[in-house]
Amino acid sequence: YVSANAQATFSSPVSIGKPCSGANGTADFMYDGPTRTLTTLQTCSPTLSAPGFNIFSSGIAFNPKDTNLYYIRYTSGNSYVWRWKPGTACPPATALLKVYPGVAILGLTFDPNGLGYQLIFTGTGPYGLQLQQVDFTTGTLGPAINITLPGSMPAINSQNGDILITPGGQMLIIFDHKFFTVNYQDYGINPLQATYINTIAGNQIVGLSYAEGKLLAADNTNKYYEIDILTGTKTAVTAPCYQSNDMSNINTGIGASKKLASINP
Repeated sequence: YVSANAQATFSSPVSIGKPCSGANGTADFMYDGPTRTLTTLQTCSPTLSAPGFNIFSSGIAFNPKDTNLYYIRYTSGNSYVWRWKPGTACPPATALLKVYPGVAILGLTFDPNGLGYQLIFTGTGPYGLQLQQVDFTTGTLGPAINITLPGSMPAINSQNGDILITPGGQMLIIFDHKFFTVNYQDYGINPLQATYINTIAGNQIVGLSYAEGKLLAADNTNKYYEIDILTGTKTAVTAPCYQSNDMSNINTGIGASKKLASINP
């Protein structure tokens, strides 16, 4: 006799950027899958300790392990990391967690175990890619490990894009229109290999989020889309006029959705 529970999750998109008529800040959204509608729940213009908040050379990511939002700004050769609990209108000015002198941390995403990962671009274009693990519990960065790109994948010549790990643990990446996955679970164990899915037509994607079991994307013209995870097909989403510079998603457990009562070998 085996008893096991699986927890259902609710995902809410979050972004740094600004309304088309408004101040720079963060925004929490709600996504309705059946109607493909993104609505704004609340916005915030953070007042953080020096060097303060900025939407450029910055990123936001939700850590499902400690359930904090992490905001990271790279400026003057240093990376500043703030974190706070989502749900309040704005983070406290004292939310600074750590400063990494002489280190660039950009494009961060967290896995279900709370480990952060960032892409590193090598060369001058077309770019090669490396993956680096960031552990904010210990304050350490792992080695930058090369990612093998398949020959079928067109070259990456722009650093416009985003990286995301879904609640189910799949790493999805779009940079310079190229949509692919990486076997990040093999970091430090086996070689890292990109799997090319497709090229995303249209304007450059700058932010990725996950909600209602769908991959959401923001482009650089303030438009939003659903991206089919299997094919890369893009479908327009009704959304407020908001410029997203980076996106993430807040995952919340809402209780046991399935219970396995027994199993036969």
